[in-house]
Amino acid sequence: MFIAGYLNETSTVIFSTAIKTIGFSTGHSS
Repeated sequence: MFIAGYLNETSTVIFSTAIKTIGFSTGHSS
């Protein structure tokens, strides 16, 4: 249960970071 919550939070952070990185790259190249 604890591990599942940890993985879920970690994946959420990774996903958020990926979105920010993609958004920055798109905005920068435009």
